[in-house]
Amino acid sequence: MIVPVFSQEHFILMLSTLLFAVVGFYLLRKIKQRNLKTFAIIFALLFFIKTLVFYFLGLKIAQVNWYENLPLHLCDISAFLCCAVLINKSQKIFEYLLFYGSIAAFNAVMTPMFIHGTHIIFKIDYVFQHSLILIIPFYLFFIHKMKITKYSILRASIIILFIIELPIHLFNLIFKTNYIYTIKPPFEDHPLIIGDWPTYFIVFIAFGLGVALLLQLIIKKYFPFGYKTLSDDKTQQQIKS
Repeated sequence: MIVPVFSQEHFILMLSTLLFAVVGFYLLRKIKQRNLKTFAIIFALLFFIKTLVFYFLGLKIAQVNWYENLPLHLCDISAFLCCAVLINKSQKIFEYLLFYGSIAAFNAVMTPMFIHGTHIIFKIDYVFQHSLILIIPFYLFFIHKMKITKYSILRASIIILFIIELPIHLFNLIFKTNYIYTIKPPFEDHPLIIGDWPTYFIVFIAFGLGVALLLQLIIKKYFPFGYKTLSDDKTQQQIKS
C-alpha cells in the first residue's frame, strides 16, 4: 500500500519516526562504551529473530513465493548493517550508512509504502527500522567520534553499487523480483521517478550521490571534528612515535 504524501497518515508516520529516533538516540547515549558490544550482539540476535518472524508472517499474509518476501530491499540490508557496525565499528559500513543508508531511509519515510499490508504491526516495524537506520550513523559520528575522509563517498559508492545493488539486480533478473527497484520503479507518483528503466534508476543514483556530496560539505564546514585529513594521520603517527 502507498501512503499519500503529506496525508494525515503520512504526518503520523513521520512524527512517529522522529519520536523513535529521538528516544533511540537518547537511550543509545546511555549505554556505556564497555557495554556497547554486548548490547549490540543481543540486539542483533533479537533483530534477526524479528526479521524471521516478519518474513514468515509476510509470506502468510501476502501469499507469495519464498523469494518474493526476502529482506533484500535497501533499508532491510541497511538495518542489518546497523547491527553489524555497532559490533565491529567498521569504517566502511559506517561510511555507507552515513552517506547512503540514511538517505534511503529518509526517502522511505518521505515516500512510505507498506509492502506486506497496513496492519499496525507492520507500521510499527516500518517506523522502528527506518528510525534505526537514521540514528545509528549519526550516533557513531557524534558520540563515538567516527570520522569521514575525502575517500568516504567513493568507498560507500562502491559498496552500494557493486556489493549491494549489482548482486540484487542479478537476483531480480533470475527470480523476476524487484528488490531495490532495479527492474521497475516503486510507484508512478514517486517524486524521483523520471522515465522508464534505466533512466529512473540513474536518477536515483545521481540524487543519492548529490545528497551524499552535500552532506560531506556540511560535515567538512560545520563539523570539522568529523572530517579526517591526511595531516591528521601524520599528526597521530608523530604522537605515537
